[in-house]
Amino acid sequence: MNSSTGSILLVEDNPHVRDALAELLAGEGYEVEIAEDGQEAIDLLEDGVTPSLFLIDLALPRVSGTELLRYVHDDVTLRVVPMIIITALPKEDVHVVADEIISKPMKIPQFLGSVRRLIAEP
Repeated sequence: MNSSTGSILLVEDNPHVRDALAELLAGEGYEVEIAEDGQEAIDLLEDGVTPSLFLIDLALPRVSGTELLRYVHDDVTLRVVPMIIITALPKEDVHVVADEIISKPMKIPQFLGSVRRLIAEP
């Protein structure tokens, strides 16, 4: 899952949001791997997928975004990968460790700016 621009693991259960974000990010030159829930994301990670950036919704079926975050933070290789949380909750109601928390609906220019910044940082 490597590309010259960067790779993103997008974990989102809403098909409309997931498809729109995947299309937007692919249009920006990112390689996008998609998981519909936390368990699917864990399966991809266990199969060797290592993204340049995580983009995770908190409200996921089967394995929640919060549980997925625990899994990522417990892995020494994955915990250094930047992470953006997307959520319908107001930022002040989200109590997780992430590089950025973005509330839905998101402003696309700010969202893309965060993606670019986090992927570009060493």
